[in-house]
Amino acid sequence: MKKAKAKHHEQGKDLSAYKFILTKKYTPEQMAQLQALVTEANCYYEDEDWERAELAYRTLLPEMMANPVLWHNLFIALMQQEKFEELPEILHKLTLLDNFLASNLWVHWGAWYEFHREDELAVSCFKKAMALDPDNGNALRNLSVIAQRRGDSADALSYMERALSLENNLCWRLEKFKMTIPSGQLDLVEYEAIQALPESFEVCRMRSAINAGLFRGQEFFKDAQCAVRLLPKDTKKYAGVWGDYYQAMSMVLSWEPWEEVVGTILKKLDDGFWPCIPGTSLLSLPVGASRELQVAIKYVCKEAREIKRSQLAVPAGERISLAYVSADFGAHPISYLTAGLFAAHDRTRFEVFAISTGHRSESAIQARIRDGVEHYVDARHWSNQQLVDFAREQGIHIAIDLNGHTSGHRLGAFMQRLAPVQINYLGYPGTLGTPEHDYILADPIVLPPDLLVFFSEKAAYLPYCFQVNDDQRRAAPSLSRQAYGLPEQAVVLACFCSVYKMNPLVFAQWCIILRHCPNSVLWLAVFDVQAQENLWRWAEEREGIPRQRIIMANNSLAYEEHLARYRVCDLVLDTLPFGGGTTTSDALWMGAPVLTCVGDTFAGRMSASLLHALACQELICDSMQDYVSRAITWVSNPEGLRQWRTRLLSTPERDKVFSTARRTRELEQAFEHMLNRARQGLEPDHFVLTASA
Repeated sequence: MKKAKAKHHEQGKDLSAYKFILTKKYTPEQMAQLQALVTEANCYYEDEDWERAELAYRTLLPEMMANPVLWHNLFIALMQQEKFEELPEILHKLTLLDNFLASNLWVHWGAWYEFHREDELAVSCFKKAMALDPDNGNALRNLSVIAQRRGDSADALSYMERALSLENNLCWRLEKFKMTIPSGQLDLVEYEAIQALPESFEVCRMRSAINAGLFRGQEFFKDAQCAVRLLPKDTKKYAGVWGDYYQAMSMVLSWEPWEEVVGTILKKLDDGFWPCIPGTSLLSLPVGASRELQVAIKYVCKEAREIKRSQLAVPAGERISLAYVSADFGAHPISYLTAGLFAAHDRTRFEVFAISTGHRSESAIQARIRDGVEHYVDARHWSNQQLVDFAREQGIHIAIDLNGHTSGHRLGAFMQRLAPVQINYLGYPGTLGTPEHDYILADPIVLPPDLLVFFSEKAAYLPYCFQVNDDQRRAAPSLSRQAYGLPEQAVVLACFCSVYKMNPLVFAQWCIILRHCPNSVLWLAVFDVQAQENLWRWAEEREGIPRQRIIMANNSLAYEEHLARYRVCDLVLDTLPFGGGTTTSDALWMGAPVLTCVGDTFAGRMSASLLHALACQELICDSMQDYVSRAITWVSNPEGLRQWRTRLLSTPERDKVFSTARRTRELEQAFEHMLNRARQGLEPDHFVLTASA
């Protein structure tokens, strides 16, 4: 939180300005002593030495009771030490002395509540600030931030525009532009003006966030790198800049600073700092399950403060009402996995809602989801509170969060509790860190018992595999290798995972395989032109691999065409520490063998879960050395790879993983078990679902 800056009071320069508020007359010597004490107190304040600042201001105030600046600064010193008892009384005194400074303190107090996710109390403080000073732009800006977090985009934009009408604040201007990104209605003239702004820490930090949202990788990387270079003070407040830098570096595969950045992030996490937030970038870092939980808790609870659980009575109803909540009902990996699930539910026992918080599209997959549920709800413009109210009015029994910590999430709504039972599933392969997500759907391979201590959710162990699949997905007709730009006789190693899952450590292992197997090529889904060039250069300069042996896949394929290209892949190589989920499922569905190395987190064990369920343990490695060794063995045996394809397409175990009806029945049994516990007043607990015949 920023310290207050008084517009019309100068601190500590000349005590003659304060003569009218001194409690008595003083000799010149006494005035000099007071002057020195004021200067000393203000130095403590500027240095954020709050305990000494408090003592100094308490010493001064009996002599200068009517000095509003001293009361203001004492308030800040107490609040920073979380000494709240005197704050209401100080605010009352200050309101009688100076409305402007009192308004400023209400903003500070509101910012403290906002920091700790006490949004209702924060809003109350900001509105009290505006009652004292209607032109308080900081209050309006903070109201905008809370509205944005609640999913109320219209109010967020309105508050920010009002704030900007009062103060031409550059950071607010950048924040406002960032708000417009999800709508797709960008002001290109404004964007070019923002890009032309002179470099400063705040400009580069905000501009990097804008370019990240626009998927402009090179610009994102440049600004994130600049923000790190211009870092004004290495405190907790700015530690997140390192996480931005890592995300930008991963987007464009500019790995030169990888070791430094990752090492810095890990050290800051261990020192209690907060250099990154939960999300796909965090899962791609080698942080481990313990740190993943630590970051998740800090994100949702702020400094590990426990959020009070909202208890909901289980609504009546003959059928169980399920609400699947996602911003990704469309051309997205989660929809490709779940498209068949919604229609497969037993309608005599379950009422199914799909609550979409993302953009509406005309895609076939979204149309299929809409047709597969009884209630498709377009909630993209709803606030979190509207979402909560709707779920409770409808009597939702179980809410399934298909986003978690991914883009477009509605954690704020889940934390207010949409339903008596809430589940973390598929969207975020890790713990969410909230007490309101009761369960995570898993299996003993993807989430072994020794990792449960690092999850805030209770594990609902499904038979065979955690992942639901769509057995109606269809591939486009086959194309020749030549059509894909692949050598006809080469062994094709492939990885179609997102680029943020790649890193120099895994890439180095792939290059070892390429060096040992000169008849092989590596086929990757790297779509950004600059990222492609960076990767080719890295391969040539660091690994000695000619760029001709690394082939970039077409980035404009429909999902059916993406599936079809697995027919020409001989061996799919998984990533670590964040492995494939939907991509591994796609490959195995098409009969392409996937080689994986088991990680130490949920995100690093998804491929192993699928392969184990298909009885393909030979493709699961315990170390990277084993991973490389097995890859070289398989690449040297093309006939053996062809046999793998036949085996994957014909194995009787296939039904356990890919049958939508079977997987849906298992999910329904899990849902019934969870709700039965809630109806009995029992707390959520781990359980294992027995496989059906």
